[in-house]
Amino acid sequence: YESGDSFTVTLSAPEGCSVYYTLDSTDPSPSAALYTGPIQISGTTILRTRAYHDGWMPSLIDTQSYLYDVSNASGVFVVSLVADPANLIGESGIMSNYKMDWEREGHVEIFKADGENIISQGCGLSLHGMDSRKLPIKSFNVIARSQYGESRLNYPIFSERDYESYQSILLRPSGEDYNMSFMRDTVLSSLMKDSSLMYQKYEVAICYLNGEYYTLYYIRERINKHSICQFEGWEGMENELDIVRGNEQVQQGSNADFAALLDWTKNNDTSTDAAYEYLDSKIDIQNYIEYMSIEIFTGNTDTLNVRRYRNPKADGKWHWALYDLDWAFFNDTNSIKNWLTPGGTGAGKRTDNKLFIACMKNPTFREQFLVYFGQQMATNFCTENVISKIRERCELLQGVLPQFLERWNLSLNAGVKKIRNYAEERPNKLLNTYFRECFGFSDVQMEYYFGDALEKIEEYASEKAGG
Repeated sequence: YESGDSFTVTLSAPEGCSVYYTLDSTDPSPSAALYTGPIQISGTTILRTRAYHDGWMPSLIDTQSYLYDVSNASGVFVVSLVADPANLIGESGIMSNYKMDWEREGHVEIFKADGENIISQGCGLSLHGMDSRKLPIKSFNVIARSQYGESRLNYPIFSERDYESYQSILLRPSGEDYNMSFMRDTVLSSLMKDSSLMYQKYEVAICYLNGEYYTLYYIRERINKHSICQFEGWEGMENELDIVRGNEQVQQGSNADFAALLDWTKNNDTSTDAAYEYLDSKIDIQNYIEYMSIEIFTGNTDTLNVRRYRNPKADGKWHWALYDLDWAFFNDTNSIKNWLTPGGTGAGKRTDNKLFIACMKNPTFREQFLVYFGQQMATNFCTENVISKIRERCELLQGVLPQFLERWNLSLNAGVKKIRNYAEERPNKLLNTYFRECFGFSDVQMEYYFGDALEKIEEYASEKAGG
């Protein structure tokens, strides 16, 4: 709605019910205002209602958001999150106890740019992330559960997915990159669009929290048993999965099969054809190569942020899911050497790299990896493509970024420039220095694996030099 719009809201309930309402986002109770007639609306209002009847359980809470003067020049989604302030910032609130894995009842509404309400339902709200929880902008998991109303979020939210509903979504302000480029994770993960690798799709959204502008968010898919089964076509087998985070943090099922695989690589010669066949029976090799390629190209240092999963009742192989590239495209790093140096990789060398080292000892796997990596460097990973995606994102955010920057007193110019420079410098450094030195490649071998990519590098350098 726009300033000057005015209307009334009429409430109804079964005969014999009393309806109570609040306008301050608190949960309605018999101590709230009793509805006796139409409610006048002339500015941003959060109307929460609940019906009571002697001898009956209270109704579920209904919430309606009436938002005025929303600045949405980019035409993105608008999200209204509502929860009793006590559930957010009170002594037992999730925002004031960010270290706790608590879920609280709330309500979510999602509007299209034209104001059409596409989702309005009760939900569970919890904080998302690890280190990012301490940041001023909180990331929220929005979870559909039958105890709050609907058990699914029934709308095809993500334009690049063909799903009709979701069990949960994530509202994330680019994590620890919120005050740098506000695009690292979404831009870089989207480079795997044409791969078999599961990564989180996104949509941009303005978010209001209890009726006040809060922040700019990316609506993201969550990586859990529900979304994995959607992605893989395993619906109905959600509880059959083994899901492991990081090295061996079991989130569901067991890590025993993967631990046995690592033991096998330690005790066997992995360079043989028979070894390749065994590896192929345990992991989705192409999927793993795709995952390793994006990690190595982007120089990600926060490599413990990964999930792998398997379905013993499907192919039984381990697959990898990509998420959280907030610390990618940040510091120049010899990532191929780091991944092939025994003793761990990533920040604090905490990420186990035994599997990749073992796989790269196998000539067939190594050839498959190098050929694929060379193809990616000439296409999805090339400077022109990455910078094109950065430019497209800047254009998309242009109409909604000013309010976000003012709200949080930020400037992103230096951060965006840094990832653009990284995109320009990374391919040449990665191939002509790090890969060449790591594998001792001759000019002939460099041409064989990376000829098209090297040509792209030269073309871009020439065009840039020519203005």
